Amino acid sequence: MVADGLERLPERSSLQTRTLRYNTAPRLQLLGLAEHWEDARLDADFGQAVATVTASPNVLAFAVEGGRRTTSFVVNGLPISPISDGQPLTFFARESASAPFACVAAAPTCQAGALRKVAGLQGPMDDAFMAPFLVVMPESVSSGAASAVDRWVESEMYHLLNRWAGLFRGQARCKAASEVTAQDKLDYNLILWGTPSSNPLVADFMSTPGLPLVWESGPTGTSKLLMGTQAFSGGGAVPQIIFPSKFGPGRYVLLNSGTTFREGHDGTNSMQNPKLPDWAVIDASGPPPNATQPGAVLSAGFMDDQWQCK
Repeated sequence: MVADGLERLPERSSLQTRTLRYNTAPRLQLLGLAEHWEDARLDADFGQAVATVTASPNVLAFAVEGGRRTTSFVVNGLPISPISDGQPLTFFARESASAPFACVAAAPTCQAGALRKVAGLQGPMDDAFMAPFLVVMPESVSSGAASAVDRWVESEMYHLLNRWAGLFRGQARCKAASEVTAQDKLDYNLILWGTPSSNPLVADFMSTPGLPLVWESGPTGTSKLLMGTQAFSGGGAVPQIIFPSKFGPGRYVLLNSGTTFREGHDGTNSMQNPKLPDWAVIDASGPPPNATQPGAVLSAGFMDDQWQCK
């Protein structure tokens, strides 16, 4: 095996995944999914001049490293001529699971006005802790020191800090909202804690283009909370959501959540994986947090490929 060396351009390659977080195999990159956390597969055979690729219905975009010999492609039975730009990767995309693929000039991107889930910005909420992050603490209380929302925010924020120290064996970076610098916003995923009235960065985050969350906090707690088309009433409803950051390209904002696996999942590391999807709404005035969840989960779900609630 040592004498043969690494086969850098194998004649066959396959990739099967449910998330863009893990999206590569030799000569293949999966770049877009119709339904995240549903199965997706790519299979490729590389002949003398033609690369034949089969993509499952859940695949919306992918890239192939053809190599110097590859001059054409067949994708799902249809011949496609590559764009001749001298790049090592050839990109393919389609608008829906039933549409044919076409060769495109570049990989999908995630930017204002054209939000898409891309590799490294695809959720779920725990994904914010896969890169350097900064815990942003509220500046005040939102509706009195005794409010259910404020008590829940303080408890869960310190639960994250204590758990990071105890389980992950590190001290999480922390700053008050007023201490966060422009460089911090570029360098870190922001873990925002509080409400629009207790944390100015939460209020600023509410104006993110395309954000499917409306949250207004009044004198008695939450006065208006919309997650997509779902409305939540009562003063104790608290949203959790992960979303591409408007403050720094390639970064996340995570609102009011730590890692979603808790002490009750520590018996084996096979349980230390995400327990909540891209967003959730918690009832802070209901049963208190416990070893398996942050309180009563009123609703939760994944967002689609355009970062919108389904």
